[in-house]
Amino acid sequence: MDKPLPGQLTLGKDVMGYEKYRPTPRILAFADVHLGNYRYPIREHIVSAMRQIERRVSAIRPDFVLFAGDAFRHRVPSAQDVGEFGHFLASMARYSRVICIPGNHDIAGQGATTLDVYDEIDNVWVDKVPAPIDFHDWQLITFPWLPKKSMDSMGLEASDNATAIRMLLDLLKQNLDPNKFSVLLAHATALGTEYRDGASTVLGDDVLWTSDMFEGFDLCLLGHIHKRQEVHENVFYTGSICPVSFNESNQMKYWFEYDNAVDWKTIEGPEFLQLGMELGDPFPKETFDNGFLQIKKPHDAPDPEPPECLWYEIVSLPPEREMRQRLGDDALSLSPAEALESWLAMENIDPDPVLGLAKELMEEE
Repeated sequence: MDKPLPGQLTLGKDVMGYEKYRPTPRILAFADVHLGNYRYPIREHIVSAMRQIERRVSAIRPDFVLFAGDAFRHRVPSAQDVGEFGHFLASMARYSRVICIPGNHDIAGQGATTLDVYDEIDNVWVDKVPAPIDFHDWQLITFPWLPKKSMDSMGLEASDNATAIRMLLDLLKQNLDPNKFSVLLAHATALGTEYRDGASTVLGDDVLWTSDMFEGFDLCLLGHIHKRQEVHENVFYTGSICPVSFNESNQMKYWFEYDNAVDWKTIEGPEFLQLGMELGDPFPKETFDNGFLQIKKPHDAPDPEPPECLWYEIVSLPPEREMRQRLGDDALSLSPAEALESWLAMENIDPDPVLGLAKELMEEE
């Protein structure tokens, strides 16, 4: 054999010198649906994105559909949203095996998640605790979002969440067979991830997964960050399937496919656009027919007449204020009269007429 068949990776040569291969699954993956109601009418566009994924699954019939968490906007979703997402999973499960993990928005409390009910659907599996899954030709490790209480209940004796996650991941990696294609499906924050147009997650409160935590896997698919990206080699965020806030302005949306190579498929949907206007600026002549528009203007500028769009809001920016001077750490040790004298000096105000009167009033009080 000169090259691997579709869905196979080369393992090298055996003792007889022949090429060895291992099968790889055909995967479609996505994350961060965030179905729910918003102050702007975005819900119908989220449903439209789900329908596009449904149609693709029915067309190509991948071996597995992997969902990396955050089905809903709120931890207590409406009955309508629960039913809508269930219909979505069941529709895909007619053609492919569907594996789901909960994200941080799917944690309902008391050890329950909003995805638990879907485990009863034929051909759908929900893993709410980390687990190794061994298939005939490949292997999967699922790692849902884990609150601190969940890790404590597992008996993980660690000083902090990061140590507990690393301990658990190391235990799961011991199940990996180097002769099988291995996939990690996780809802997590990788160190070096970009979100919100380039801001770094180092400033956030999440446990940061370092690059060594992804070692040992052939492919890592992550949910939680809405911006599609490759963090490390073979480590991917699929991103959200539809923009849900102005923090996702100018971001295209995709789902992820793998069939011995990485492929991204564009999801058609609306745009979130932010437009800053200075005082006296004419409104640009572009049209935003398929956009949600946020217009920021100076507080003293008149409201512009927006173009045709799906929804818009006008934000008046507060006037700029001069930076106030501070007395510093010594302020607590000052008497009221001394504090007033220091403030007058900083403001270059003659203290004589003011300070004398203030001291008289303080003494009378």
